[in-house]
Amino acid sequence: SYFVISRRISKRLQAVMAEVGERAQKGDVVGARQTLLDAMPLAKWQPLVGSQITAQLGALDYMQRRFKEARVNLEGSSRLNWQSRAMWACLELRDGKASEGAEILQKSSWMGRKDPLYWGLLSRLHLKAGNSTRALEVLTDALEVLPDSKPLKELKTAIANGRQGRYRWEQHFGQSWFSFFPEEATPAKLQRLGIEVPGMSRENQGPRPIMSPQARGGRRNRGRR
Repeated sequence: SYFVISRRISKRLQAVMAEVGERAQKGDVVGARQTLLDAMPLAKWQPLVGSQITAQLGALDYMQRRFKEARVNLEGSSRLNWQSRAMWACLELRDGKASEGAEILQKSSWMGRKDPLYWGLLSRLHLKAGNSTRALEVLTDALEVLPDSKPLKELKTAIANGRQGRYRWEQHFGQSWFSFFPEEATPAKLQRLGIEVPGMSRENQGPRPIMSPQARGGRRNRGRR
């Protein structure tokens, strides 16, 4: 039956994404990409599986700073995958369209609202668009959902006092910040986070990949594109 097939495909996809995560963390991006491509035939049984795989392909390109290639797979990603939407939004930022990026990410607020990183990214997009007032409004909303979040509290205080330039985003949001701004993952910043970087090549060693809830074995992506 369709239910049995669906469950089998879901388990297979979870295994694929686990392997992709392991390969990516070891720096085997080529192997991670090939694992995803080999899994693409699963999409003929469940069409939305294809969108999950292409989103992860886009994330791999993005974290390697292959932004042009990443855009192909990230544009139009599901609202349920807020991490992919955030990367797409950051591509807009790089093209000088921070406001458009904020609009893209805002549409995934329901899925990202429990993660301080989501709100940090959204506020930064508004700041880059020159709209500190909107950034403060976003953080006010965020603290209604996450009232005990120290990173968000300190970010709101910094913006209110005009000191956002001194706010160290990566220290407040951790290594995951570099998944969206890989160019900021300098050896000095990584070392301050306690991350060993012996012989690190800026081209070859990227941040730890962020996998979507669906890729980590969460509920299936049932959203529209």
